[in-house]
Amino acid sequence: MAIGNNDSTGGSNDLHGVNGGNPHHQLPEMNANDPFGEDEVLNNPVQHTMNEPEVGVIPNTPDIPPQDANVFEVPEEPQTEMPIPNQSHTVPTQTHSSESSIPTRKSTRSTTQPAWLKDFVTGKHRASMATKTKQPVYPLFHEKDFEAYPEEMIEVGGALGYDVKGCKRSLKRMINGIGSKKRKKRVWIKELCFKHNIHILGVQETKMTKLELFQLKSMWGNFKFDYACSMARGRSGGLVTMWDPSVFVKNRIWCSDNFIIVEGKWMNSVDDYYIINVYGPQHQPEKTNLWEFLRSFIQNHVGNTILFGDLNEVRYESERFGSYFSRSDAAVFNSFIHDVGLIDLPMGGRMYTWMNKAGSKLSKIDRFLISDGVLSSHSDMQVTVLDKVWSDHNPILLHCKKSDFGPIPFRIFHSWFDRNDFDDVVKEAWQNFSVANMSLHDKLRGLKDQLKLWYSRTKEIDYSRKKSILTSLKILEEKIDAGCANENDKTLRVNTLQELAVL
Repeated sequence: MAIGNNDSTGGSNDLHGVNGGNPHHQLPEMNANDPFGEDEVLNNPVQHTMNEPEVGVIPNTPDIPPQDANVFEVPEEPQTEMPIPNQSHTVPTQTHSSESSIPTRKSTRSTTQPAWLKDFVTGKHRASMATKTKQPVYPLFHEKDFEAYPEEMIEVGGALGYDVKGCKRSLKRMINGIGSKKRKKRVWIKELCFKHNIHILGVQETKMTKLELFQLKSMWGNFKFDYACSMARGRSGGLVTMWDPSVFVKNRIWCSDNFIIVEGKWMNSVDDYYIINVYGPQHQPEKTNLWEFLRSFIQNHVGNTILFGDLNEVRYESERFGSYFSRSDAAVFNSFIHDVGLIDLPMGGRMYTWMNKAGSKLSKIDRFLISDGVLSSHSDMQVTVLDKVWSDHNPILLHCKKSDFGPIPFRIFHSWFDRNDFDDVVKEAWQNFSVANMSLHDKLRGLKDQLKLWYSRTKEIDYSRKKSILTSLKILEEKIDAGCANENDKTLRVNTLQELAVL
């Protein structure tokens, strides 16, 4: 057996050395012709024994005192010697008896597989664990894997003396539904972003206590976004504002528990915009303090303002149903809107934006407030209340009104409007059709035919003119290259190039 040596001086352990040598052993006499014994080693190769270290015995370390000086015997497996040609002798392997002076202790480690591991390792990996030193692969769990757990938990609770009757349904709901509602809500938000081509997204009451980009990506749909976050405190609160950086570019950000302010510019505008995402507090004096801060901020920063979110406040008594209406809180809120010059856009789709589960209480606490500069730049801007699915609040959408007049009656190019004779052709054709008392459909069809004829003639004229210009340009450049051109020829060449660029 190969047993580790415990050196009292703190030396290293030799797990494969031959132990029990005699300290008074005399060295053999050296041969003068072969002082190092090379001939004996080459002529008599040593037979090696394939001894494996024992599993049940481990060496003591200098820091751990020996607990048991006796070595328990482990039955050895039969050794198979490898045949070696020209073998003259072998070196015997010495063994130690149980009365050896080398202190050892029994191992407390179990060499068998723990019982709980079989529930987590598949049969395929269980068969290969004995030969491969590899971490087990844990399979994904499905809903059916937990079907028997509620019954077992109820039995354990009853055995411990707890009254858990009737909680089977709740336990199964907790096991099977962990995180499913939040995940469905994020997928729902992503679908809204794709459906309405959202450029800026504001979410209130996210309940996010730490920043996870994967959750933001699951709401936006891809990683092409920029964001600003205000983490939740406890189990409530939290704000997220996300936008497309190819459409809106930020300059500065201000964050608090109740708002996120993003200063930036639209790609097609030179004005500064302040996008304010608000999650209003529910009690006083926090409400008044929020409106005072936003009033001071908007008045001290020049630019266009878009304020939106869950404001937790209404303006009029008609905006609440089934709950208490505070006139003093509404007066403070209306005063804030009036002082900063914001416009409360009328909303279409729904009258209220929040409803409790029972449907007995309704409020209009979500809205968009924009400055006069935003409305002057986009006079067709409007707010629409969308349907709610996974939230007690209805999403609200700020967008420009889209006018769809149907498919065009015929193809037309914007370059045609720059031609001098285009207006004359349309007016002449329309006057001819008006005299004949034709229907609008027939008039448009006749106008289409006239434009096709006009375009074909114009195309032929332009092609002949271009060919003539290229010929004249070639003659002028040949004269310049031959050195026989005067100043008039050079000026004519420049004018010819300008005329060619117009075609």
